[in-house]
Amino acid sequence: MATSIGAVILAGILSACSGPWASGPGEEPPADGGTFETVGELREALEAAGFECPEVMVPNRFKYASASGSCGEIGLGIYANGASLDSELAARKTYTGDTINVGKNWIVGTDAPDQVQEWLGGTIVNEGN
Repeated sequence: MATSIGAVILAGILSACSGPWASGPGEEPPADGGTFETVGELREALEAAGFECPEVMVPNRFKYASASGSCGEIGLGIYANGASLDSELAARKTYTGDTINVGKNWIVGTDAPDQVQEWLGGTIVNEGN
């Protein structure tokens, strides 16, 4: 009985730690990119995708994000709601040359948008266009 309860608890913990990202080649992430609760979860997903992101610096790179940070040149943003994300995207239309990945409640700014999309899903947006 104790073993069964332990297995159920472990399964619950592991499922709570998993994100919407693909866990390996051949697995498809959600087309809309799913959601992330924290910048830390988004960072973990990027590391699983092969990006080096051992530590998140906390400068707010995204004006309307409820939480954001960066790993070197990679910008990470989490949004509290669709309106905040839409405001961010509208404001960023004035930028030129940057490419970002957009999920249901997140943005990742990186120079490898195809790799992010392959693992996290979402949409690639070329800013300024």
